[in-house]
Amino acid sequence: FGLRCSQVFRSPRPRILVLRMPSARLLKHTEAGLVLFGSTVLAPPLLLLGFLYGWLAPKVLGLCLLSVGSASLLGALLTAWLPSSVTTLQWKLMFTAVWVLNPVVVVIVSVHLGHEEVSWWSAMPLAFVVSLLSGRVLIHDGAHDRVDGGLPFELCL
Repeated sequence: FGLRCSQVFRSPRPRILVLRMPSARLLKHTEAGLVLFGSTVLAPPLLLLGFLYGWLAPKVLGLCLLSVGSASLLGALLTAWLPSSVTTLQWKLMFTAVWVLNPVVVVIVSVHLGHEEVSWWSAMPLAFVVSLLSGRVLIHDGAHDRVDGGLPFELCL
């Protein structure tokens, strides 16, 4: 303790490797890589294995990986696409909608309930909610243009 770098290198004792905690940026990029790997490389073989042999565990794990990857991709697209004038409440509601109205989840629920026709339009509920919350669509002629005016969040119904 209290040694300078030059004193450490000249020390006759063996050097001790000090491991530092990885930075938040490294953890974030590692997580992104794992999510992409899980949803694009692991999920399809798990789904095929589950459907070929009728096993439930690979199906559930594959669908979970696919839905997490889909929600992460949609969240990243929303982050890049939406303007900075969006309020905190709008951000929270939109990212909750990304996880709840995830197209993969909508397809799973519609097939489970026996309404396969809903699965063809699986992205529509999320698109509708995001367009309402982002304020980029004028629902009627009297609605305020929130992008130019910077008005606070309000639902246009």
